[in-house]
Amino acid sequence: MRGVFLFGLSVPQMPRCWKMRVFFLIYVCYCFSITTVFQAFFVSYLVEQGNGEKISTFQEHLDSNVNYGFIASVEFGMETMEFSDLTQFPFTRRVDCVNVKTCVMRMVSDCDVATMSTSQ
Repeated sequence: MRGVFLFGLSVPQMPRCWKMRVFFLIYVCYCFSITTVFQAFFVSYLVEQGNGEKISTFQEHLDSNVNYGFIASVEFGMETMEFSDLTQFPFTRRVDCVNVKTCVMRMVSDCDVATMSTSQ
C-alpha cells in the first residue's frame, strides 16, 4: 500500500492507521498550497501586462509624453513655496484633476497622466 496516493491507484480498503491519515492530510494541504501559489504567479506574470518604468525625476517627466495631472490646491501650495519648475509644463500637457479618483483611474488604466508627490 506504499505510494498509492501519489500515483492515483485504487486502494482495496480505507487506511485505518493514523500515520497514513496524517500523511494524506499533509499531502492534500501541500497540493492546495502549491496550486494557489502557481495560480498567483500565473496571473501576475503571464496575464497582467504590468507597468512600464516609473518616472523618478522631474526632468524625466518633462521629457516624456505623459501629461501632468495637477490639483489646484497643491499648485497653490507649490506657488507659495516658490517652486517654479511646474511652469515648464506646456498648457497642452496639463490636465486638471478636479476628481482625484478619476485621475488615479486614468493613471492606472491609460498610463497617460502623472502627478507629483513627495519622496519617502
